[in-house]
Amino acid sequence: MKIKKIIILATIIFSLMLLIVSCINPTKDFTLEEAKQKVIDDVISNASYLNVIMFGKTSPFAKDTTITELFRSADDEIKLTEESYIFWVDYFPGARYTHNSEIVVISRKTGYIKKYDWKFWPAINGVDYWKDRSEYWDESQWRYSYFVSPVKPINLSPDYSFSLEGINYRETSLGSGTGEAAIVVRGDDEDGFLADENHMKDFYEDQDIPVTAIHPTDGASGVIDAINNLKESPDADDISIYITGHGGKEDNGDRFVAIGNTKLSASRLKQALTPPATKTFKVIIDACYSGGFISYLDDLLNVVCVHTAAASDQYSYSDWDPTGAGTLTADPNASDTGGEWTSGFYEDLEILVNDVEQMILIELEAIMYDVPVIAVLYDKAKDSAKDKDAAYLNGLTSPQDFNNYPLF
Repeated sequence: MKIKKIIILATIIFSLMLLIVSCINPTKDFTLEEAKQKVIDDVISNASYLNVIMFGKTSPFAKDTTITELFRSADDEIKLTEESYIFWVDYFPGARYTHNSEIVVISRKTGYIKKYDWKFWPAINGVDYWKDRSEYWDESQWRYSYFVSPVKPINLSPDYSFSLEGINYRETSLGSGTGEAAIVVRGDDEDGFLADENHMKDFYEDQDIPVTAIHPTDGASGVIDAINNLKESPDADDISIYITGHGGKEDNGDRFVAIGNTKLSASRLKQALTPPATKTFKVIIDACYSGGFISYLDDLLNVVCVHTAAASDQYSYSDWDPTGAGTLTADPNASDTGGEWTSGFYEDLEILVNDVEQMILIELEAIMYDVPVIAVLYDKAKDSAKDKDAAYLNGLTSPQDFNNYPLF
């Protein structure tokens, strides 16, 4: 009996001691700074990157918060099981989507880390975070960043103009009685894509080329409908299709461009462009993985040319302006807006088409090879545009092209 009482007393004393210790030194929740440092130490320090930005809000998110992204299935949606900090680590700042990044969730109570591979921006509780360029490049949203050279765009406005001073203007347009028509497809509402759309629409309209504009809410079916309508039109013989948006690749290797929350795949575009041979198409795409469209389209005899901002396994870039500090080559076209490739392509189209001497040579080449003048114009503009593409100059992307006719 005495031993039993001693055991009970010892148990009570031990419990009291634990209670006293817990009151003196209670379990401490992880602060934002501590959580941020764990991401730096346990995630970023083990990754390979040139530049990196870690985004995060200053407060943790509540239990049952959901995290998802474009085209992520409901079964793969992340749901917090406890109050946690959410960080998004982007290893390719300024690149368009899809590209490799990570979502990192850290328990506020224990500091336990969970990592998830990511392709787009995160949507938290149904709200897009850090998608808009003004929010993305707002340094107050960054919890950590590293750049071998600053690359933040110097001009975040979608409006932009440049001078054609010194050019001997032509008095005729490309669209006058030529049967030219254009489809301009914008797959997303972000400012950079709006700038791309405005640039290319301005070019076509200045040349009296009728434009059909396709927007995110039209979806991929809107693109196909526009193509079919022009295939049936007696006034459209030579059709340019310009597409700007977020690109990706499927498990089967097919490439796609996101049009709103739908996908325009390379295989579907090929099916839409299949002859009648009386219609010719020129295809221009500024999107990640866009070079992968070429292998789907290059066997169609009525596809005159395809020009893309990136190779089949590379990302394209929105406006990206390295200063030349550090190891990166400076952007020679830093005042531009929109896609890093499209902005230079558009500028050089405008310069060339307004240069009498250059256009005489371009028109002669078009006659020699029996192709639309605008196809040769595209080829000349894409060559010079590379010299204005900071992502290309720094080896991050490589614009691709296919021409279904001989070249000088």
